[in-house]
This record gives sequence, structure tokens and C-alpha cells, in this order.
Amino acid sequence: MNYLRHLLFAGVLLLLLPLGIQAQLTQTVRGQIVDMETKVPLIGATVMLAGSSTGVTTDAAGNFSLGSVPVGRVNLQLSYLGYEPLQLSELQLTSGKELVLAIEMKESRQALNEVVVIAHRRKDLPQNDMASVSARTFSVEEARRYAGAVDDPARMAANFAGVTTGAAETNVIIIRGNAPSGVLWRMEGVDIPVPSHFNGGDDVPGGGAFTMFSSSMLANSDFYTGAFPAEYGNAVAGVFDMKFRNGNDRKHEFTAQLGIQGAEFAAEGPFKRDYDGSYLFNVRVSTLGIIKSFISEMSGKQSIHYEDVAFKINLPTRRMGTFSLWGIGGNSQSEREAEDDPAEWTTPPVSTDMKMAYRAGAAGISYKQSFNSSLYLSTTLAATLSDTDFEFGRRRVEQPTTSIPDIDNLNRSYKLSLSSRLNHRHSSRWHSRYGIRWDQLFDKIDYRKSDDERIMQAVANKHCNTQLLQAYAQTKYAFNRSFSLTGGLNTTLFALNGDFAIEPRLSVEWTLSSHHSLMLGTGLHSQIAPLYFYFMEVPAADGGITTPNTDLKMTRSLHNVLSYNWAISPLLRLKVEPYFQYLYNVPVLQGGTFSTINLTVQPPLFYQPFVNTGKGMNVGIDFTLERFLQSGYYYMVTFSLFDSRYKDDKGDWHNTLFNTRYVANILGGKEFTFRRKNGLNRVLGLNARIALSGYRPTSPVDLKATLEQQDIVYDESTPFIHRRKGISPVSDISLTYRVNYRRCSGTVAIQVKNLIGKQYMGQSYNQATQQIEDFYFNSMIPFISYKMEF
Repeated sequence: MNYLRHLLFAGVLLLLLPLGIQAQLTQTVRGQIVDMETKVPLIGATVMLAGSSTGVTTDAAGNFSLGSVPVGRVNLQLSYLGYEPLQLSELQLTSGKELVLAIEMKESRQALNEVVVIAHRRKDLPQNDMASVSARTFSVEEARRYAGAVDDPARMAANFAGVTTGAAETNVIIIRGNAPSGVLWRMEGVDIPVPSHFNGGDDVPGGGAFTMFSSSMLANSDFYTGAFPAEYGNAVAGVFDMKFRNGNDRKHEFTAQLGIQGAEFAAEGPFKRDYDGSYLFNVRVSTLGIIKSFISEMSGKQSIHYEDVAFKINLPTRRMGTFSLWGIGGNSQSEREAEDDPAEWTTPPVSTDMKMAYRAGAAGISYKQSFNSSLYLSTTLAATLSDTDFEFGRRRVEQPTTSIPDIDNLNRSYKLSLSSRLNHRHSSRWHSRYGIRWDQLFDKIDYRKSDDERIMQAVANKHCNTQLLQAYAQTKYAFNRSFSLTGGLNTTLFALNGDFAIEPRLSVEWTLSSHHSLMLGTGLHSQIAPLYFYFMEVPAADGGITTPNTDLKMTRSLHNVLSYNWAISPLLRLKVEPYFQYLYNVPVLQGGTFSTINLTVQPPLFYQPFVNTGKGMNVGIDFTLERFLQSGYYYMVTFSLFDSRYKDDKGDWHNTLFNTRYVANILGGKEFTFRRKNGLNRVLGLNARIALSGYRPTSPVDLKATLEQQDIVYDESTPFIHRRKGISPVSDISLTYRVNYRRCSGTVAIQVKNLIGKQYMGQSYNQATQQIEDFYFNSMIPFISYKMEF
């Protein structure tokens, strides 16, 4: 704890230092304005500082610069002949970094002689103009401001309607009752492995503890919860479409952060004067041993750590377009030793030995070129990898100091990817998008498990490779200012077995008035199973080996969403989205009750034959009431009511593992700004969140098997029939205190997850008392840090 006291003392001391105070603190606001579809620079666009006469116009490259802007919240008004006017509100400007913006303006559908009204860009609207329903953008500033987000995009998304979390200590997200493995993660146009440290640590693939890159690397990005556009394939639950921002191409800037969760350093800047190229990189190293001391559920013999790196190099040319190199990479490891005294074996973690390592990365080269005012090409070539190594051993009362190996699983995946997209604007009312994707997939699995005699036996040892090919086309046509139609088609070919999916998508947008609008989205979606499913070797009746899962087809899912939006005021909006999803061709255990809809890290009998007879159904309604930030405060209230079920190979319907029935989020915050005569600018931010949900259903305990194995064993013949009564709460708070100096800014942040929550985690077998008990996660998880930007 001495380390923690020293950290807090250093942070407070730095905040009090009068570093070059001046009468008024100012900073520069710069950026580039381009056409939304073709990315052509808009020459002569007007940029005004709202509430003042200060303004500039863009140059031949679409660039603008506003100097000597007072630090704090900034509002900009933008206009350009033939384009929809735009106002960007409540942008955060600090003394430590220039505010560099990448702005896209949309060509107007109205006649030039019509009255022009300044439009506020709603902060929830997606960057992708092809998306109509179940989509919103998220920003770096929100990931930092929202309580419980701890600078993590996945944790931030847990505040949105229709989204629940795996547990307080993880960033696993569950969208509308779908398994987290159904979420597609995309970076710079290519699909990537789950970018989370300790992926699968909650026994559910699709998330872990922290995202493998700092949110400060991101540009505004999009998040989808259903009925997504045709450019997204191989996903049935949702999509994270993320993009890295470019580094500052005029000035070298740095960020250093130290906290109980780790240390972070970032740098960005130009390569040389009079060149628009830039670099941006970020590196983080963990010190999670300090956080571990706050979490009673962790054994004293457990060690955890991670490190990651992310970068982007932007290299524009005069006539040949823009090249960029980008990449992320992370390594996380956790090791736990059981207690030697059986009297302390009250929960599974203290009676088992575990080693887990997860490594993942992606790197690529991207090329972007605007050919004219109608065509824009974006192409990316990338390589990705993910590597999970999991070892698990048990202790027995008769041999308390000896670890008996139970599971040893190594799963390694590589992928080469090529993605290319062409935007074509036919007119101000009509634009189209076409694209192809090619993935060369490589996978290795080495899975061993102990038999009844506690001898490790090889279950699977296989190398495999195949290809996944996708092509899509989509188009959007605005019949008038009130009504538009978007149609698209995605096709997917899984080369391993020739399975081919044709997925039509359709959405309609109807603006009823200046305050009310209706949208409808429908479409088919598909996803392949994890690659190791197809190559599982199963003993045959004649004593040989077969691979019965090779011909498994892709899971199909039909999404239907109706969306109603009411703009109560420019700052307040209400959104209601009822939805229905029907899944079919779902791989399920032949003759059993297990379905890949409930996929966990170690699914039972996953080396047995599977068949495509499973089905699923998710039906629900999402409500969002959101007041955007202005005058120093904001709030958002979301509520989702849903039912999620699946059908097994026997034809019986069951609750899914993720059917909590409802979830509600209440989120809000307030900023207090203090300006002193000596020039210091201080900002205090208070943010809080509470999430309320039902409990996950569970299967009945198999008492006989539990006593024999001295660990909890469920009776999967009647899955998920028990539901705990009551409400599962999770509460988070954050407090930030930022001081702007002349050439830098410093921020102390105190963020606490699970402040008063008592999360029910299921049942466990207490070997000390030989009783079955409820298992809870009760600990607060603190994150305390000091950040300096200069």
C-alpha cells in the first residue's frame, strides 16, 4: 500500500505546481473536412467558433486551424455550399494537446434556394451512413468519462440498450441474449481476434479484463446490436467497427500515465516539416498485483500481468493516395497455485491450480484513394493471430500438496486477410458501396484431458487450414428529405465444406417530422463455428477415428428491428427498438442438450458429433432516454426486456445461458469548472452508474457427481431451469480532477467498479465443509491513476 500512497502524493503535488501560468489558457483546434462518401477534401468550407466571430475557411487540402481558443468545452459550426450544415458540440479542449479533428460532411439533398438550418450532429448516430437501426457511434471522450468504462470501449458499450455484461471484473458483452462469441471485432476494415487481455477468463469467449489498446488510439467508431449493413459478415450478435486516429502531423505530443493498474506511455507527431505524414504509438505495462490485493476472491498465490502495444503510421502522397501501417499486440498471463491447507478450500479457486496465457495481435497496411468526386477506394492487407494456452489441475484432500493435471488446452489461430471497398456516389440522393473479403485461416489445437484414472489422454491434436470468402454490395437512395431506402446483399463461402450463404439486408428510414422518425431493418446473417469444431476427431464404432463435424453449416440468423426516435429537444432524445431474431442451422450436440448458442471456453463433450438441427429465438424491446452533455452535465437511462431461448437436437426448448430477462442502466455525470485569476483552469468530473439485471439461469446440481469429483457438476439433461429470484446490481463511480497549465495538463482519476454490488456467480463445492454453497463476487475493483499530457 506504500506504492499507492506515493502515487497519490505525487499526483497531487504535480497538480499543484504552477507550471508557467498565464492570464488565459488557450490551445489550437485543427482538422480536415472531407466528403462523407468519397473522402474528397472540401475546399473553402467555413469553420466558426460558436458564440463568437472567430472563424476560418479550409485550404486546398480541406485543412483548417483555429488558434488561441480558450481551453474547456468547445462548440464548432461548419458550413459548405451544397452540404448539410453541421454543429459539433461540447468538444473537450485541454492545454496539453491540440484538438485535431477528422470531419466528414454529408452532401445536401435539398435545393440550394431552400432555407438552411444548422444541424446538430447527434452524438449517438453511427459514422456509417448505411446503418439505420441498432447502431451508434462511440468516442474516446465517452470511454474516459462514463463511470465503469475505465477507458475500455467494450465496458463502455455495456451502458447501451440491449447489452449486458459477463461479470463486474470482465469486459465480456452479451447483446440481446446472444453469445459473446457472436460479436465481430473489426479494426481498420479487417476482422480481428478478440482484442481483450485474459480472453475467456470468465469461462466465456468474447472478452476478458481489458481491451488490448488504449482508447486514446481510437477515432470515433461504430457499435451495432442488430440488423447491421451488408458490409458486415460472419457475425450473428453484433459488431465493433473500430478505427485508429492519425497522429498530430504538426506537433510532437506525449502522454504518460501511472496507476495501480499499470503504466502507459504514448507519443505522436510529424515525420518532418511541410509533410502531412504522422506517427502514433502507445505502450502499456501492467501492475495488477496491486489491484489483486483489493479482490478477496483471488488467491494470495495468484499472479497476473499484461502488456500491449499499438501504433499507426500515416503516409499520405501527393497523387497516389494515402498509405498507413497499423498494428496491435498484447500478451496476458495469469497463474494461480492452490492453498496447501484443505481447511482453506472454501471455493474452487483456492483448491485448484491454473495457468492461462492469451496472446493476440493484428498488423496491416492500408491504402486509401479518392479518384474523383464520385469514387473512393479503401484496401487493407493484414495478418492476425491469437494464442490461448490453458492448464488446469486439481488438489485432493488425500494429497493436498500435489496438483493432479485435469486439462491442458492449446489453441492457436493465424489468419491472412485482404479487404477492399469501393464507394460510389451516383448523386446527392444515391450512393453505393461494394466490397470483397478474403481470409486464409490456420488453426492448431492440442487438447488433453484426464480420464477416470486421472491419466491425461489426448483428445485432439490437429493442424487445419481453410478459406472464408465474402462479397457484398449495398446501396442507399433518398427519395426525398423524409424517406430513404437501403438495400444490400452479403455472400459468404466457407471453402472447407462448400457452405454458401446468401444474406439479403434491407432498411427503411422515414422522417415523420423534425422531432419524430421511424426506421425498419431486416436481414439474414451467418457465422461459422470456431474452426476446431470442424476438425474434432471422434471414435468410431469400428474402433477407428472420424471427423463428423467437417460438414457443419454456418449458423443463420434473421434479424428484424423497428426503431422509433423522438428528438424531445436538441439535447434530449428517446429511442425505442422492439426486435425479433430467429436463429437456425445452429450446431448442437447430437442427441444432447448442448448448443453453441451457450458456447463457453470448455463446452461439455465438444469433441462429440454435432449437427445443424438447433434453433434459437431472441425477442425483446430496448428503451433509451439520453441527455447529451451540455452545461456540464449529461445522463442516460436504458432498459431492455427480452427473452432468449434455444432448441436442442431432441426438439426441446430451453433458456439460453444468457437469458437474464431484463437489464437497466442509469448513467450520469457532472463537470465543475474552476477558473482562477492566476490563469489556472481546473475541471472536476463526477460520474456514476448503476446496472440492474436478472440472474442468469442455471442447471440443477448433480449431487452424486459433485461429491465424487469434489467440484460442482451440473445436470445438463435439464439445462437452465433454475432462476435465482431478485436483482443483480453492479455500481460504478469515477472522479477525475484535471488541471490545465500553460504547456501541459494533468489528471488524477479515481474509478471504482462494483462499488456496492454483490454479484451471484453460481454455486460451488466447499471442500472444507463438503457442502454446496452460493458463490458471490463482492469485491470493489479500484483504478487510480495520474496522467500527464504535454
